[in-house]
Amino acid sequence: MFLIDVPDINDSLVEVELDEEVFILHFSWNDTVGYWSLSIQNVYNDELISCLPIYPNRRLLEFVKNSQLPLGDLIVIRSDDVASIGREDFSNGSAVLMYIGVDDE
Repeated sequence: MFLIDVPDINDSLVEVELDEEVFILHFSWNDTVGYWSLSIQNVYNDELISCLPIYPNRRLLEFVKNSQLPLGDLIVIRSDDVASIGREDFSNGSAVLMYIGVDDE
């Protein structure tokens, strides 16, 4: 398990190695409806999943798993009981994104 930094900007790409495979995580803040979404690309920029809403304290890939996605799962942990993730919550430490590797499950 390890933490993944979500940049403090509304639209960003983060390259990460997850279970020995490189993926590009695309984080987007939707100001109109007030939520973060995640898209995942492979190293060749092929989009594997797009616009997945990010909610706290639940596995993000659980219902969309396929052989092209990371083997493990992503989860956002909040330090309180709030059921959503605000624009500033990653930067102020209220929420953290964690990758649970296939060997950690």
